[in-house]
Amino acid sequence: MQFTAKYSHYSNCTSPESKYFSVVTGIKSWLVYVIFCIIYGILSFLVNQFILTYEVYYQGFSQQITATQVEAFIEMRSEYWWIGAVLPFFIVPLKVLYVATCLSVGLIIIGSDISVREVFRLALLSEIVFIADLIIQVFCGIFLIEVRIPDDYANFAPLSALQFFDVSSLKLWMKHPLRTLNLFEVAYMLVLAYFLTPLLKKRTYLQTLGLVVSSYGLGLLLWVVALAFLLLQVS
Repeated sequence: MQFTAKYSHYSNCTSPESKYFSVVTGIKSWLVYVIFCIIYGILSFLVNQFILTYEVYYQGFSQQITATQVEAFIEMRSEYWWIGAVLPFFIVPLKVLYVATCLSVGLIIIGSDISVREVFRLALLSEIVFIADLIIQVFCGIFLIEVRIPDDYANFAPLSALQFFDVSSLKLWMKHPLRTLNLFEVAYMLVLAYFLTPLLKKRTYLQTLGLVVSSYGLGLLLWVVALAFLLLQVS
């Protein structure tokens, strides 16, 4: 699965920003993809080993199901631990493809001929923002916050709008939109605009940022509404 793109038209750029852009975009996409998925897998392993432990699950489910059922669930989780390491290899490309599709629609509207492959590559590189988000969340879960039941960690979303509400009073379908409204999503759009600006030679960074907000932002809104509707139906 290799999504490489050539950026030969940057070879004559001499500014530090252009050199940095050339170095970053010169990294092979398949290598970025593998590294990011491995990081996600490691973080999933850390969550299962040090945050969502047996004691946490027992405290969370002991009043809902029997101790035997809790133990059965823990054993099943231990047996299929590898799923958490494998899932990112499927989820990451699907997520990035959705972002690239949203951005490509916006690029088509303004008459740009940038290929979906190039946009996919830049969206993949920008995924580093969400990796940083998860690293912070896992670090806080291990060292800073007290996780007594699974919901304590599930409802922990640093730098999101969810932190300004009483989570216990919120419906399930309300939590996801509030989690999504966070500073990392803002940072992700800023990074996307940074990578796209050199490709759109006649547009400034602020104009490109407006394009990202209107295209990816709309796609994100549609996803949040669809998921909230689904959660509303099952809750």
